[in-house]
Amino acid sequence: MQVVELGKGKWTVCAICDANGDCPILEAIAEWDAALADAVLNDLQEYIPDSESKEWFQGFSKQLRGYGKLNEFRWLKGKGGTPRIYWFFDAGRLVICARAELKKGKNDPEIMKAAEKARAAYFAAKEAGDITVVPYEDTEN
Repeated sequence: MQVVELGKGKWTVCAICDANGDCPILEAIAEWDAALADAVLNDLQEYIPDSESKEWFQGFSKQLRGYGKLNEFRWLKGKGGTPRIYWFFDAGRLVICARAELKKGKNDPEIMKAAEKARAAYFAAKEAGDITVVPYEDTEN
């Protein structure tokens, strides 16, 4: 499995890629308004890696009920949906981003299933020693 390293500091933030090496998180963000996409990427690349998790959970993150170990980052904005990144922790101060969406109401069950499936696949790949980390700068995004 390939993951894209988005940012590194106190925490390392990565995004899971699919079997083709495409990154659903980066693809989703690329479809958003440019200013919004820049703000989300900036937080994933700079703010989260260099801050403490208690800061996120007091501000723009929470654990999701009913979805195992998934959490969400959420950025409040006006019309058009709220940007969400679904993520989980791994050992060694890793934040692994599984899926992204512009949420317009309830959680999309398909995206939530995909995030849970990505989490399970990540830990299976990790156990098999099959994780490749690619720097963000080496992606096409």
